[in-house]
Amino acid sequence: MDPITIIAIVAGLLIAGFLIFIENTFEKILNPILGLIGLNASTGPLVCHRKQKETHIEIVIDNQRSRKEDISRSILERR
Repeated sequence: MDPITIIAIVAGLLIAGFLIFIENTFEKILNPILGLIGLNASTGPLVCHRKQKETHIEIVIDNQRSRKEDISRSILERR
């Protein structure tokens, strides 16, 4: 391999790692702020429903994410 190829691969990996780090940092900062108004990026259990109409089939994916209080309550009930 050429030294330029090795340098390009290492530089690409460093840039990708930096971008992933920045994305994770913004997600950790913005999730609590957006959670106050009900806009979280996290998903909970997804429930799929299928409804058959006359001419088509409708598929609905519902996010069943619960609040932190509900999660802690369910953990305490399991004990």
